[in-house]
Amino acid sequence: MSLMFSLSQEKAPIENLLKQTGDRSYEALMYEKLGQLLLSQQRYTDAVEQFQYFVDNNPMHKWSYLAHTQIIQILLRAQLPSQVLNAKKQYVSRYSVNSDYFKQLDATEQTGLVKQLTGYLDELASYYHAIAQRSKKRQEQLDAYELAVGFYSQFINTAPSDKSVPEKYYL
Repeated sequence: MSLMFSLSQEKAPIENLLKQTGDRSYEALMYEKLGQLLLSQQRYTDAVEQFQYFVDNNPMHKWSYLAHTQIIQILLRAQLPSQVLNAKKQYVSRYSVNSDYFKQLDATEQTGLVKQLTGYLDELASYYHAIAQRSKKRQEQLDAYELAVGFYSQFINTAPSDKSVPEKYYL
């Protein structure tokens, strides 16, 4: 089926099929297989679009955060750093430990998500901290520091027992 979907000229071939046939319990698997096929064909933009379509249309699905992780991995592979940055910011916003999404997950799923969140939060905080330190313009510095502080705070809230938390308080 993935091959059939990959040859389609439609933007959302899976969604169009599901509108005709009704929702299926294996919908996430269909998106995953299609995304992986497009990725193997180095159709990065198409793969990202399919995963993003799933995430946007199934925001509370338990596979949503994993699909979003796939988006980030594909953008990294495609060497699109500005899009990676935006995707990580969306990820930490959408799946934060204070979100309704996070609260619906069981403990095992939450643990997996926390691992991803802390990694992305640390990267984002470090990135904006470095931007603030390098910037020569006062307003850019302030804006970057504000973003860095927000990501550091979110990291501390996400993983309060992490061994790097004490140093994050002083950054």
